[in-house]
This record gives sequence, C-alpha cells and structure tokens, in this order.
Amino acid sequence: TEERGGTHTQEQTVIQAPSPEKAAVEQHVPEWETTIRRFHHQTTCRHLDLPDSLSSFERHQAHQLCSQLGLDHVSSGPESRRLIHVSKPIEHPPAAPANSLQ
Repeated sequence: TEERGGTHTQEQTVIQAPSPEKAAVEQHVPEWETTIRRFHHQTTCRHLDLPDSLSSFERHQAHQLCSQLGLDHVSSGPESRRLIHVSKPIEHPPAAPANSLQ
C-alpha cells in the first residue's frame, strides 16, 4: 500500500522458538548456580563452600536456590569476604515400628 510519499508493505513475521539446546546456550546460568545444582545431585559430597567473589545479590539468590533445593546454607565472614557454606541435611533412617521389635 502507498502511504504519504513512501511505500509500506505488510509482511508476516514468523517467530520460531529456539531449540532446547540453543536456548540453554543463550540463557546465561551463573557458575555458582550450576555448582549448587551439581552438588545437590551428587551423592558422595556433603559440604560445599561458595567463593567470596559473589556479590551480595548473588549470595541472596544462592541462598534462595539452596532453600528451594532443601539444602542447609549459612553465610560467614566479613562483608567484603563473605562465604556461603552449603551442606546436605542429615537424613535419618525411618524408625522401625514399635511392634516390629518383637
């Protein structure tokens, strides 16, 4: 169509969703998040210390992630060198029913 001294064409734009592989590459996942998630799935390691290089905002996010995953977590050290100590809760075996002891 012609509009005030210029040509305007209507084009249909098709937006395709990226493949899951491409989406994972394009979406930046912080290294500390990957470390926590790997730690959560490991069966041999019980404790993890995150470095003091995390900003206060990143530490806040790390604490939230640990809570979501059911991990114990605590910060320690002076503000400029604050660490996050992450550990897996101790799992106690289920108690045997009282009548099974007989």
